[in-house]
Amino acid sequence: YTADLGRAIVAHNMVTYSPDSPWLGITGYQQLRVPVTDRIDLRVLAAHSGAGSELLYQLGTTKLAAQAGSVTEARGFLGNSGSGGLGLGSSMTNWIQFGIEQAVTDQTSAIAQFGLGLTQVTNDPMSMIQVLGPVRSRSWRLGVARDHNLVHQDRVTVSVASPVNIQSGQARVTAVTGYNYNDLEDGTTEMTPIVESQTVNLRGAVPELNLVLSYQHMLTKSGLIRYNLIQRYRAGSQP
Repeated sequence: YTADLGRAIVAHNMVTYSPDSPWLGITGYQQLRVPVTDRIDLRVLAAHSGAGSELLYQLGTTKLAAQAGSVTEARGFLGNSGSGGLGLGSSMTNWIQFGIEQAVTDQTSAIAQFGLGLTQVTNDPMSMIQVLGPVRSRSWRLGVARDHNLVHQDRVTVSVASPVNIQSGQARVTAVTGYNYNDLEDGTTEMTPIVESQTVNLRGAVPELNLVLSYQHMLTKSGLIRYNLIQRYRAGSQP
């Protein structure tokens, strides 16, 4: 017999994807932006299984951002989940991310963003898949934004983004690959399973890339509505 074990692993739903906070975007979140001073804003990110915060600083025509947070997943890690004999256990991910936005003209800005994440997995002892040690991940984005297009205080952004991609991590897969049969003196047959283990690298051969078109409109000083149109490239290279 043969088994396609890859079909037991479910990737995360792209509906919850957010290029501003890729790790928390795996589960979906809400945000609130609060002015602290004339130059400093605090953005609070909240989800049912995690939270984060981002500090934004205005320095002339340059905006600097620093974000940190933590998210937990009950049955999986980094948006990947399984069940039964291929369950992935629970996980906690902590990340830190930095960004910069530089004004080029009165309406146009260049955007750059880079983040690193560390995931600790609590394995399911009954699963054939056991994650070995921490999993390190990375995300980045480069793009151009233009303000005040259709209405005042709206923004259109075009960017190339690398979503959460695993940089290092291993898993051990253990499975029954066959049986040894031994005829006993009483006429019965003893069956002994042959168990084999293999260690696999969780890092994909080629990282996934996304082309992201975003439109957002500020409703209030602390609220906005945003639409993301995402084209995925090389999505199948991830485990």
